[in-house]
Amino acid sequence: MKDLFKRLFWKFIGFVEIILVLFYIVYEELVYTTIAKPIIEWYKKLKLLAKFQAFLLKAPPIVSLLAFLSTFVVAEILGLLTVPVFLMGPPIAFIGVFIYGLKIPVGAFAFWIFKENKERLTKYKIIKIGYDWTMRFVNWIDSSEVYKRVKERAKKYKEMLKKMKGEKSTIFKKIIVGTKAKYVWLKSKLKRKGEMK
Repeated sequence: MKDLFKRLFWKFIGFVEIILVLFYIVYEELVYTTIAKPIIEWYKKLKLLAKFQAFLLKAPPIVSLLAFLSTFVVAEILGLLTVPVFLMGPPIAFIGVFIYGLKIPVGAFAFWIFKENKERLTKYKIIKIGYDWTMRFVNWIDSSEVYKRVKERAKKYKEMLKKMKGEKSTIFKKIIVGTKAKYVWLKSKLKRKGEMK
C-alpha cells in the first residue's frame, strides 16, 4: 500500500513538474523573449528613464523600493483582473487581452527598476527572500530533464520551420525570376511581331 502511495505521489509530482515547465517555457518564449525583453531594452535607451534612474541612485533606497513595489503590484493587479474578464466570454474577453497587454509593459518596467537597483533592493530582507526563491525556482526548472527535453524539441522544430521558410523563399524567388524571364521573352517576341508588320 505504501509503495502504491509513493508511486502515485511521484506521478503527481511529475505531472506538476510538467505543468510548471510548460508554463515557464510559454512565459519565457512568448511573453519574456518576444514582448517583455524588447520593451526592457527600449526602456534602457530612453533618456527620461536614465534621468529617473539617476534620481533613484541619489535618493534613499526606500524610494527605489517604493518605485519597484508600486509598479510590481500594479502589474499583478492587472494580471488578476484579466481572469474574471476572460471568464465572461466574448466580446468582453477582448478587454481582458487589452488589460493583459497593459500588464506586460508595467511588469517590464518593474523588472527594469529591479535590474538597475538590484544591489540596493536586495538589502531589504523580504526582497532578498523573494529573489532567492525565484532564482531557486528558475534554476530548478532549467536543470529539469523535462525542461531540457522540451527545449531540445522546440529547438528542432524552430530549425525545421526556419529551413522550410528558407525553402519556400527560394521557391518563391525562382517563380519570380522564371515569371520575369517569361515576361521579357514574351515582350520581345511581341515587339518583333510588331516590327515585322
